[in-house]
Amino acid sequence: MGIANWIWIWTAIMPVAVILYYFFRKKYQNKNVSSVLFWQEMMKEIQASPYLKKLQHHLLFYLQLAALILCVFGLLQPYIESETVQGNELIFIVDTSATMLAGSPSRFDQQKIKMSELVDQAGGNL
Repeated sequence: MGIANWIWIWTAIMPVAVILYYFFRKKYQNKNVSSVLFWQEMMKEIQASPYLKKLQHHLLFYLQLAALILCVFGLLQPYIESETVQGNELIFIVDTSATMLAGSPSRFDQQKIKMSELVDQAGGNL
């Protein structure tokens, strides 16, 4: 596996910045306001599970972190090296002149062997 654009490695700092933002963000204090007491009671019934509430509370953080990591990964353009030929078509341009037929084995026969190897590497995906 390799990375095509190492210049974008500095973007790996962004997820760290989001984590630091969540550590040092302002903490709000809960205050009871009479006009929203009924609404709070309704919300308590909806949010009965404490685990679901914790997940909802931190869901934005997890989504932001996942999005940033995917963006950094995309900017680095990773690739996997393989021995197979990629693409939809192989086009061979063959020279059948007298100079290609000279020698033993001829240069033409050597190139036919190489073309057969390329077709085999494509795995029949031509």
